[in-house]
Amino acid sequence: MGGFVMKVNRLIAAGVASLIVVGTAVTAFANGDVTGNVFVGGNLDVARIEGTFNQGFGVAIGAPRSTRIKETPRIELIKKGLDLTRLSDNVLGAWYEQGVAPADMPIFIMDADEQGHYEFKDIPAGDYFMVVVAPRMGDGMADLTRTRAGVELSKYLPNWNSFAMFTGGMRSCVVKSITVRDGESLTMNYDLSGNPFTEK
Repeated sequence: MGGFVMKVNRLIAAGVASLIVVGTAVTAFANGDVTGNVFVGGNLDVARIEGTFNQGFGVAIGAPRSTRIKETPRIELIKKGLDLTRLSDNVLGAWYEQGVAPADMPIFIMDADEQGHYEFKDIPAGDYFMVVVAPRMGDGMADLTRTRAGVELSKYLPNWNSFAMFTGGMRSCVVKSITVRDGESLTMNYDLSGNPFTEK
């Protein structure tokens, strides 16, 4: 009898282990990755922009040449279908001005490295706006709404003018719609040194 009980216990333990393995496998494929490179070309030294966010309006102040800094491209992933109207002015200000993503929301922000490479890991599956901003200025590519996705984003984000000013400003930028799928790695490369009017 004791041997039978031990066999049953072993079978139960094996079954639990199998469930754990299966559960882990399913969890591992619940998210996807987004990687790529952003090519800018030209000089990445730009003037540091300082500003304030007050009642939905942003005020940017250009700093003197002595405060020019070296920047790298910034990439934002903003999940579609969120209720962003509940975000406070303080949270929006931290996001738009300082690049601090709102807590507990599928909004992801990172700077590329000096070679323009970026990599988001374990992003929840779904549809996103992808905002790519490079620090190159004065090239006619500062219009975030020159793509259909950019127009859609302008209707989606609260206080759009502040986002456009602080995130895009005079920098090279583009907005695209992407889909992150379970267990897949999506590669998105951008060349912001070309003709800005070829984007749709």
